[in-house]
Amino acid sequence: MTKRMWILAAVFALAMAAAAATPGSAQGGYIGGVYSWTNLNVSGGTGTNPTGAGYKLFIGHEFYRFLGVEAGYTDFGQFKKTLEGSGTPTTVTFDGKGWDVAATFRIPIVNFLGIYGKIGYLFWTSDLSEAIGSLTSGSASGNDVFYAAGLRFNLSAKIALLAEWEQDRLGSDFKVDMVNAGLRLTL
Repeated sequence: MTKRMWILAAVFALAMAAAAATPGSAQGGYIGGVYSWTNLNVSGGTGTNPTGAGYKLFIGHEFYRFLGVEAGYTDFGQFKKTLEGSGTPTTVTFDGKGWDVAATFRIPIVNFLGIYGKIGYLFWTSDLSEAIGSLTSGSASGNDVFYAAGLRFNLSAKIALLAEWEQDRLGSDFKVDMVNAGLRLTL
C-alpha cells in the first residue's frame, strides 16, 4: 500500500473516532464553488511547471456527522509548457476539464471550524497541442483517482467558507495540484 493510501486510511480512522466523540449533526444537502490556483506537473521536459487558474462547482450531501458524497465539475484552466527534449524546444498548450464523484469525511473541531477530506474518481478530458509521453496531440480522456483535504469555516448554519488542497491525475503524464478557496451553501 502506498504512503498516500496509509495517510488517507489514518485520516479516515481519526474522522470516525472524532465523530463518535464529538457532538454535531450532518448538514444535509449543499452546493458550492471554488476558485483554484493550479499547478500542472508534466512528466518529461525541463523548466518550471506552468501555473494557472481554474474553478470547481459541486453538489453534495452529508449523511452522518462525518460522512457524505459529492459530485462536481472542474475546469483546470489552460497551461503552456516548453519541453526541451532532444531537438528543438516545443511549446505545448494543455486545457483540461473533468467530472468527479467522491466520498467525503469531516472532523468537527469546534462549531464554526472543521477539517475535511475527499477521495473519489475523476472523469477527465483534455486538449493537447503536441504529443507528450503516452498522450497524443488532440483530445484525450480518461479516469483517475483524486483526493483533497481542507478547512471549512461555518459563518452560519447555511454558509461556509472553504480552503482546500486537491490533487488530480490526468493519465500517467499529468498531475494537477490545486489550492482552492470558495463558498458552500447548505440547502
